[in-house]
Order: sequence, then C-alpha cells, then structure tokens
Amino acid sequence: MASVTHGRFDHPSFNVFSRLQNGLARFRAHRAELKARRQVLRELRACDPRELLDLGISPYDFEAIARGTFRR
Repeated sequence: MASVTHGRFDHPSFNVFSRLQNGLARFRAHRAELKARRQVLRELRACDPRELLDLGISPYDFEAIARGTFRR
C-alpha cells in the first residue's frame, strides 16, 4: 500500500509564510530604494545652475544620477 508523505500544502516549496516574508522583504527594499532616489532628486533639484556647472552635470542627468547609472 502506498502512502503520501507530503500533502499539497505540506510540501516545502509551498511554504506560504516564507513566501510572504520574502515578498514583504523585497517590497520594503524596493520602497527604501525609491525613497533614497527621491532624496537624491530632491537634493539635485535644489542646486542652482552655477553649482550644477561646477559639478559638470545638467538637469538632464538627474534621473541617471538617482538610478546610479550616470557616466561622464
């Protein structure tokens, strides 16, 4: 006679709680990244044109700087 060792919801790959925790951790990391990006953009937009000229950047570079993909 055969017996089932794992039911549908007992299987290790179907651990709902750990999947929810992982999803929540990813969501929180994403929100923290967005918050940091907004802060960088806020600081860059507060600069006057002379400061930007001294830094060698223009307002068109702000998004790339905030994403971390800016190259000179």
